[in-house]
Amino acid sequence: MHQHSSGPDNTHDLSMALSQVKQTSILSWTVIILIALMISAIPTGFGIALVPLIGLIGAVIGLPFSRWLAKRAHHVVVLERDHAGHSEYFWLYDLVADLASTANIPMPEVGIYESLDMNAFASGPTPNYSVIAFSTALLEQMDLEEIRAVAAHEIGHIMSNDMRGMALLSGLITSFILVFTLPLQGLRLLNFYGNSYSEIVEVILWLVKLMLSIVFTFLGSLVVKMYSRKREYKADAIASLLVGKHAMIQALSKLAQESEVIPIQQRGFNSFKISNHSNWGEIFSTHPSIDNRIEALQLETHSPF
Repeated sequence: MHQHSSGPDNTHDLSMALSQVKQTSILSWTVIILIALMISAIPTGFGIALVPLIGLIGAVIGLPFSRWLAKRAHHVVVLERDHAGHSEYFWLYDLVADLASTANIPMPEVGIYESLDMNAFASGPTPNYSVIAFSTALLEQMDLEEIRAVAAHEIGHIMSNDMRGMALLSGLITSFILVFTLPLQGLRLLNFYGNSYSEIVEVILWLVKLMLSIVFTFLGSLVVKMYSRKREYKADAIASLLVGKHAMIQALSKLAQESEVIPIQQRGFNSFKISNHSNWGEIFSTHPSIDNRIEALQLETHSPF
């Protein structure tokens, strides 16, 4: 059984990180086609004036549900400190509570989910409404120091408001894509109200807009993945302040040893996890490679501020 231990006191540095770390975002691969279809389906007429707001409105509406959706997708069991049935994991609750106190953030929910994937994630729209969840595989295969480092990494995401930043950036990119395709909406409008309406022209314009939407959404996703990788480096740097560089490197080294097994319904949340193995190269990944993250910690090339 793991026992609770205290981490170093870096409250001053962490308070600076809380105010200076930039918010970032990620756009999931699974929504690229859906967004493109939504863009191509926008009607002509007065509704065009609302186009720039659609992406941001969608992000704002969906953000409050992020914690609930993440817990539901992973079947997370939320730990309660006074629940006798959770006594086996009181040490984990206390570990997160100690880190949250050191980082000067509100106590997040702490949860556990069944998975063969050695991983953990943080989710929630604000530090006041967040959750940190650990897979059973991670708790079984990592020692206390490594688990503490993983928890510190997730605390780093909460401190940085990464979840909120991710949603807003995704919404902003969607809005930009909508604006970029507005000229085609104008052509469709002229075709619709002109003297010689052509169904063929309408279909061609719709298809062109759909293809451009797919291309722009794909390129936008690459931009957001780049920001996601930067926030991973920052979360690692914040964790090194909380628990020390060695502990974070040790935890990452342990993650590098495993082969990923993630259920399909959970893959949409990969960007929120501490580890995300990719077969497509780093440019298409939400996470930097483990080797690059370890090197960044060793050389201190990424600041938490």
